[in-house]
Amino acid sequence: MILNLALAGAVFVLPVFFQREVGYNAFYTGFAILPLTLGVLVFSTASSKLSRHIEPNILVSLGFFIALISTLILSYQFNLNTHISNIIPATLLLGMGLGLALPLTANIIMSSVNEDEQTNASGIMSTSSSLGASIGTALIGVVLILATLNGLYSTYDQTYPNQFSHNEINAKFLSYEKKNDTTHNYLEKNQNSTLKIIVNQTVKNAMRTVFEFITFIFLISFIVSLFIQPIKRKKQDIELSLK
Repeated sequence: MILNLALAGAVFVLPVFFQREVGYNAFYTGFAILPLTLGVLVFSTASSKLSRHIEPNILVSLGFFIALISTLILSYQFNLNTHISNIIPATLLLGMGLGLALPLTANIIMSSVNEDEQTNASGIMSTSSSLGASIGTALIGVVLILATLNGLYSTYDQTYPNQFSHNEINAKFLSYEKKNDTTHNYLEKNQNSTLKIIVNQTVKNAMRTVFEFITFIFLISFIVSLFIQPIKRKKQDIELSLK
């Protein structure tokens, strides 16, 4: 559940950023998630082979740790000048970590119960995954909104010390949004404006907060994974791994 919560949050916030702040359409925004998808695909396949030589619980912990490092790197990558190429290494790393953790987590869960309990275990696992994805999308959305507001207020206070209240700042940006249908195009035409500086710093602070929050979730996942017991291997599995 925790794993899918973090994954859903990352997959939600990346398209929001690239479509809303950078101005990409849906097609080009898809490329932002492509390295993540490729990393998951390749390492999901590799993880089953690696698990013959390395204990699955160790690989799951390693996957969470890699994901944690990747989101920590991502927290420093975003501003109005960020392009897809800037985040490819970190998103690929995130896919690698998730690719190691996702399939092996399912294997560990199913192998920990008897055959007559596997139906229940599968149902609980599916429900937890869906619940985590739903909560992740909603929770990261709330964090993004709160982080944006906090970043906006902080940036205004730095630029115009003690000159505007929070209500006045809200009113200014509501008025700005109504006048400008395409935020990105307007800011592109006003590169040196104070507004550009304020929006850029706000976006930078908000995205950093969001990915630091996701990093914290992966940290919890990593700590929890350290308590996973090794799978009790069958005799034929041990012989196969030795070969």
